[in-house]
Amino acid sequence: MVVQCCCCTGPTLRAAKHENNARLDPSRPRRQSTAASPAHAARPRPVPWSPPTRPLLLLLLLLLCCVQASAYDPLDPSGNITVSWDFVDIKDIYSVSVSLQNYQLYRHLEDPGWRLSWFWAGDEVILDAKGAEATEQGNCTRFVGAHSCEKRPVMKDLGPGVPYNLQVANCCRGGVLSSVMQNSKAATSTFMMTVGNFAPSSDGSPQMPFNFSIGVPGYTCSNATVVPPSRPRSTSSGTSRP
Repeated sequence: MVVQCCCCTGPTLRAAKHENNARLDPSRPRRQSTAASPAHAARPRPVPWSPPTRPLLLLLLLLLCCVQASAYDPLDPSGNITVSWDFVDIKDIYSVSVSLQNYQLYRHLEDPGWRLSWFWAGDEVILDAKGAEATEQGNCTRFVGAHSCEKRPVMKDLGPGVPYNLQVANCCRGGVLSSVMQNSKAATSTFMMTVGNFAPSSDGSPQMPFNFSIGVPGYTCSNATVVPPSRPRSTSSGTSRP
């Protein structure tokens, strides 16, 4: 399952912006809408944690687009910043790869760069992070060594030169994103998170976070929508299924 949302330059949110992007890039999956509902997880006792050791299996993708509503560009009417969440290896905890992609032809994100925030649907905590860091840890007395226990975490990109064990591919540019025309590789920023204490939805998948922001003045983000996965789900035997 995949989730996507988009932000528009006008007073209303238009899902057509996603469809325009899909026509430009045939590899992007089709979308269908969904809604996230809050849930309250039971309060477990404080326990130490460790990152998952099984191979990462893609299960979900959350996409949302953020557009600069205050400066509509007629030469780039479909330009946006797309935030994607690849949910992987969902068990008692899950890992997620988060990417910000600048699909604006001419606009950059300059220093101090993006600061991605959202609200959790339940009582989720960020157990570990690479490629970015939370600005606040919050109250983590129930989870020894957790990275952040904020209800609304704010993640910022790491800067160049951080230790290799804290890096992931396409990270660590201080939140700066190039325009896609100038440098398509530098137009993407990625970080990884391990998330625990989540209350699963009826199908066992994590409930969707909401109220996303990239922390840059003038940009707004829409609600998320669900789209098909970008690759098949793997079984324990190594075969794949839809």
